[in-house]
Amino acid sequence: LSPSFPPPSEGTGEAIPSEGTGEAEPLLVPMIDARRMEVYSAVYDRALHEVRPVDADIVDADTYLPYLEEHPVFFFGDGAAKCKDVIHHPNARFIDGIVPLAKWMFPLAERSLHLGEKQDVAYFEPFYFKEYRPTLSPSKAFPQPSTASPQPSPVGEGVLPLYGGVRGGLREK
Repeated sequence: LSPSFPPPSEGTGEAIPSEGTGEAEPLLVPMIDARRMEVYSAVYDRALHEVRPVDADIVDADTYLPYLEEHPVFFFGDGAAKCKDVIHHPNARFIDGIVPLAKWMFPLAERSLHLGEKQDVAYFEPFYFKEYRPTLSPSKAFPQPSTASPQPSPVGEGVLPLYGGVRGGLREK
């Protein structure tokens, strides 16, 4: 028999303190670095209930202002680093060193299993925030026609060249 451990009653956001100051309930904003000043992020409460779904945000000082005005907001993930230089609100908190690891998916998978939420992996389609748009370089998309005239074969038409004494696959005597 293996030991049984009771699952935590709240989400992992419980580990983030409110610092005992009577502040409003903190919000969690995990961020994935996209490019330039863009991040993919969502907003969750401490129980990991979705406050705002995943969206692509161009980060500036006002991007999360509606949340920062009402709550302490904890930013983390590889996209949060670029926000430290831009967001200077007193309710903004940045947590370094949190990276997505598969082992942290277990509580979420366990909760989904408990709620009866299952995925048929044969038909499951991953969530890609933006639709894939393949692009070609202009030189490959619109090749320039060659201006050089075709060169005649140095051997002549219908004649097989000799390679190492082999002609047409047979060795000459």
